[in-house]
Amino acid sequence: MSIASTTTPEPRSVYTSHVAPDEDELSFELQPGERRGWWEANSWDHSACSVAFVHGSVFHHRTLLMLDSGASTSIISLDLAPEGEPRGELLLNGIDGVKIKATNKCRVKITLGHRVVYTLDVWVGNIGQGIDVLLGMNFMVAAGVRLCSHEGEVVLPDEERILLVGGPKRSHLGRTVDASIHESLWLAPGDSKYIPIRTSEPDLGSMDVWVSRGDRWVTLVEFSAKRVSVAVRVVNISRKPAQVLPLTKVTTLTDRDRLPLGTNFVRPGSYQYDEREFLVYENTRSPAAERRLDAEAREYERTAPPMVDRPTYPTPTRVLQRTPVSDLEAPAAYRISPSPDASGDDGPGNPDT
Repeated sequence: MSIASTTTPEPRSVYTSHVAPDEDELSFELQPGERRGWWEANSWDHSACSVAFVHGSVFHHRTLLMLDSGASTSIISLDLAPEGEPRGELLLNGIDGVKIKATNKCRVKITLGHRVVYTLDVWVGNIGQGIDVLLGMNFMVAAGVRLCSHEGEVVLPDEERILLVGGPKRSHLGRTVDASIHESLWLAPGDSKYIPIRTSEPDLGSMDVWVSRGDRWVTLVEFSAKRVSVAVRVVNISRKPAQVLPLTKVTTLTDRDRLPLGTNFVRPGSYQYDEREFLVYENTRSPAAERRLDAEAREYERTAPPMVDRPTYPTPTRVLQRTPVSDLEAPAAYRISPSPDASGDDGPGNPDT
């Protein structure tokens, strides 16, 4: 669906997201052109258009929501829209080229998933084909919603996933083996750390290996003699110390027909994986250089002065004798006479001396 002509400018859309009442409420006012979630680093390809249906609700009325990546605006049917005064006019190219005229806009509450509610302004008109709600890219980009057709899911910004209506049928969900960092890891420039892949799966050779990367570090796979992935190597490719946060997923093993959950995952043998190998080669030192630097560091520690001053003592050559100590006499105790009265008179029995 695309906009054919507009007689009046479209008002600014305001999207506000809320969470469940039992949690801290979060609200966002998105400006035109703002991007959220996955769309912050990715652009919308106008040539790639797809349509998906998910279960949702409008004003707590359960209905099917149509997500159209080829539509640039959002629209709901007259049956779900509240009555109101006309706020503009919009002519749309609808399904199968049918012209749709929208003459009003209203503010609606649309619920996706279990707890996320979006409040936004949409156009009102008959969509056709029995569709009540159509959400275009102006909603998906601003709300951070993306379609995963291979997995048959809709992904929200907090990685909450909603199954598509009529998605692909699978006999099983597939296996996934993750290798993560369990504690904070600091890497010096050019330094690396090996993370073993521990799993009880008997046939790791039949699974695909996907490795991730960060802004300052990349991951390479270490294979055994039988071409089975046994560990991954996390390498700092920057000129500054890099930190890998706990629970960071550095590699994922999946079945051949599955994709990993997340971004920046590539497989060994791909062009992007080869580029990461070049980055590691350019920003790390050779084993000979590492050995030389380690030897220099150990020599510096051996010849370095002590952290505190240590006095030097002569080496004894015979049994030392204790130095005789002279007898000490305690000083004589002096008699203390009582002090006179405050009036200055000496009491009886205390004549002046």
